This record gives sequence, structure tokens and C-alpha cells, in this order.
Amino acid sequence: MDEKDDIVREFSKYCSQCDGLCCKRGVFTVFGWEMEKLSREYKDFQVADVFDQRGSCKDIALGGLCMFYNGNGCKLPMNLRPTDCISFPFYPKLKENGGELEIDAILVQNECPFSDEISKNKKLLGHMRKYWNDVLKKATKQEIIDWIGEEGCWCEWYKNAIAVK
Repeated sequence: MDEKDDIVREFSKYCSQCDGLCCKRGVFTVFGWEMEKLSREYKDFQVADVFDQRGSCKDIALGGLCMFYNGNGCKLPMNLRPTDCISFPFYPKLKENGGELEIDAILVQNECPFSDEISKNKKLLGHMRKYWNDVLKKATKQEIIDWIGEEGCWCEWYKNAIAVK
């Protein structure tokens, strides 16, 4: 079983109760390679408004609803779901160690109505830490910096997050 499957399975008990608020936030971020894969492998993919671009990473604005939300979750197959979608509301707080980026803490965005509860879910945190370690191995340092912003900081976003080690 894939780490993404484990994460989605753990999230399902929370996500099933909130009617997809994260899918309704209207903006998601994709790495350039995720955008290429979606364009190539998902026949109904269309690029929405690019809200912001940092290097090869794009913030896609969809006018209040993710184009992949089907009213009962995500219609994308697991192998095509972008990192932002798999990860929300978790993101890594990164630090540099010997020229490499590593996870200092996992942050939980308070926008999620279950942020307090999921921040205490050790199993989910373990899966998320492993998932993000895998992303850090796959992406270049510059892609990670482009994705999350300089020094691993989303600026305003950090004000609405809690750190869990």
C-alpha cells in the first residue's frame, strides 16, 4: 500500500464530516511536474487561473471550488493527486542542515475544523512526516523553496498554523 493511501484512509474519518472544506478553499499549489502529469494523464484537466507562480510552482485559483471535487471527495485517482491536496492541512516547517532541507516540525493549518484533533493523531503524523520526507527526496531544493516560499515560510499562512513535532 502506498503512503498516499494510508494518509487518505486516516483522513477519511475527519474529511467525511466536513463536506470537503479544503476542496472548497479554491486555491491549491502544484509542483511543475505535478502540473505536467495532470495535463498528460487526466483527460478532463484544464488549467484554471494561475493566481501566483513561483518558479515552476503554481497557485491555481478555481473560483471557490476545486475542479476535482465531486461533492463527495476528490475524483482524481490517488496517483494524480497533487502534494497540496494529499497534505492539507499538514505542511512541513523546514530547516537547512548541511545544504539540505529537512523537516523541523509538521505544521497544521487551523483552517481545518479538525486541526486540533488531527494534530494529536500520531499515526497520521507519522504517515505525513514520511510522505513529506519522500517529497523532499523527489523534488529539488529550489522546487521546495518555490512551493512553500523563502525559508520554508508561507508568511501569513504561518500565523494560522500550530506546530507539532
